[in-house]
Amino acid sequence: MGDNFITRKYGCGVVKVELDLEYVAHYTTNGVITVPYDTPCHEMGKIMSEMSVGCLLVTKEEQPVGIITEKDLISKVIAKNFCPDKVLAKDIMSEPLITISPTSTIKSAVNKMLKNGINHLVVMDEGAILGIFSLKNLLQTESPS
Repeated sequence: MGDNFITRKYGCGVVKVELDLEYVAHYTTNGVITVPYDTPCHEMGKIMSEMSVGCLLVTKEEQPVGIITEKDLISKVIAKNFCPDKVLAKDIMSEPLITISPTSTIKSAVNKMLKNGINHLVVMDEGAILGIFSLKNLLQTESPS
């Protein structure tokens, strides 16, 4: 039974999230922030900071083609001492997008993240992007019940 719950603190209380019974939709951010694939990294860092988000979807001709996370900016640009105004989104984006349905369980989402070594999933329904599911959201969001 211990494998089917995670415990989260918020406010003065503690809540258990049952991984098999709660759904991705309950912990998904509404909407996404996109940037064109030729956006320089320094602009993406500024957008992430101003918007308080951990990732951006990368688009080419208005179609999503990849994702950039804070981790990508650190490990692929800053840690390598590359100039952030010369490195573009297309150079460091993770692709293809790894997606999940809003009706998937939290357990299946976490398993998918672990399998792929990622912290963000793009939530899609019938071809439309609904938002982002992240471990951070799961741990910070109040339970919907």
